[in-house]
Amino acid sequence: MLSVGIDAALAEHQGEMRSDNGKVYWNSRFENNKEGLAKLVKQIEEVKKDTGESVIGIYAEAMGTYFAPFQYRLTQMGYRVVLVNPIEVKNARTIKNLNKNKNDRIDATTLASLPWMDEKYRNQESHQRYPISELTRLYQKVQRMETQQKNRLNSDITRVFPELIQFVKDLDSKTVLKLLDKYPTPVKMLRVSEDKLLKLVKSTSRGGFGSEFVKKVRELSKDSIGVPDTEGVLEYRIKYFIKSIREIKESLKKIEKEITRRTEGIEEVQMIDDMRGIQRIKAASLYGEVGSAEQFKTARKLQGYGGITAKRNQSGSKEWIGRPTKIANHYLRSTVSVCARSLAHHSEEFREIYYREKMKGKTDTQAYIIIGNRLLYHVFTILKNKKPYRKRLPMSAKQPPSPSISYKG
Repeated sequence: MLSVGIDAALAEHQGEMRSDNGKVYWNSRFENNKEGLAKLVKQIEEVKKDTGESVIGIYAEAMGTYFAPFQYRLTQMGYRVVLVNPIEVKNARTIKNLNKNKNDRIDATTLASLPWMDEKYRNQESHQRYPISELTRLYQKVQRMETQQKNRLNSDITRVFPELIQFVKDLDSKTVLKLLDKYPTPVKMLRVSEDKLLKLVKSTSRGGFGSEFVKKVRELSKDSIGVPDTEGVLEYRIKYFIKSIREIKESLKKIEKEITRRTEGIEEVQMIDDMRGIQRIKAASLYGEVGSAEQFKTARKLQGYGGITAKRNQSGSKEWIGRPTKIANHYLRSTVSVCARSLAHHSEEFREIYYREKMKGKTDTQAYIIIGNRLLYHVFTILKNKKPYRKRLPMSAKQPPSPSISYKG
């Protein structure tokens, strides 16, 4: 039997082909283009013909998009392509005593050796996501960009007008953003009349903010200890971040609309979305990242793929349960984490689980991990059986505590 290991890069890939007895047939580089692909296939087919052996698989690290074109073309040609978690490659390199050195050639050797080091790689298949995950992943990335810009805006406002940060709960609300865009510093707010500020606030908040809000803002402006922005640099930065946040919010709306349109006729997405506490975008993300449920033998396997199963260490009669494993689909884990907090507030079943775990002395994080595992159990059942969500209430807890509303993971 033969195996191929490929260490991918943008311009060139490093490949190695070896047999189960350790014999290396070639170790060479080939360009990441049509000619390079033809060279790789020619080398593989020549060795197959000379040895009369078959190729058990082509192994590459699941990193970035460098190998995506080759993966697609090789799969179309009928080759078995397996993407391996980088952490597993690192561990394999350590086992082979190659951990002190790392280069493309060594990584290609390690990847080609995997099926002969551990039997699981001979049967292991790469997980296949549904295409909709590309849009839900984009949504998550743009959300992170929005958070970064909000934090930068918050930082500058804290320097120039710290009292406003303490008074306003939602700094990125439409009303507050418009107010700060027009009058970004306490000095600017004091230069305009109270009536003009009130008119601006009312036109944006639809009556949500009134004269009391304006009076309080002007009062805070008079006594502010913020840094005087004499050069207007902070004012420029604040306006820039506000404009950026608005553009990102508009982009998120467009992406959300596109995801909704593309998942309109997908029954499984609708079934997940029917779970109270899960939004349409999160349902689409769960569906896209999990892919076909047939890829997982049990719900436990899916939970492991989601990265919310705890590490277990055992020695003799003792066993320790640690933090969740890092070998995971991080987009799926992020989605499950957000959903777990929402479900604890809006779903009867998951709220009862939260109560039960808190009564056992678990922390909020531990309770949310357990909720996330239950969520993936339901997702696995929905996708595998094509049946709607069915509530499974646990034993009710006495004197239940209220779920924490903090969304920090």
